[in-house]
Amino acid sequence: MYYNEISTTANDIMSKDAMLYLVVPANNANTDTMFTFHQYGIPNRQSQNSDYSNFNGPQTLLNLETDGYGQSLQAILLDKGKLARESIYPK
Repeated sequence: MYYNEISTTANDIMSKDAMLYLVVPANNANTDTMFTFHQYGIPNRQSQNSDYSNFNGPQTLLNLETDGYGQSLQAILLDKGKLARESIYPK
């Protein structure tokens, strides 16, 4: 349903050799938030230190794929070797 838009966005980012930094709401059971995670990725699947240092893109990609988020924007970009990170903000 939304995959064409995500794919187009990923292609645009890659064609400009850009990187993605995305801020999304904290994880909860809200349907809108869960839909956001499927589209863009889920911040608490990232492999990094608690202070956001030492981001590990390949491990993050594996985490996303293992948990069913392999078609998310973040996963697509990481799979192509691009930098794509997310952070959360509290509600």
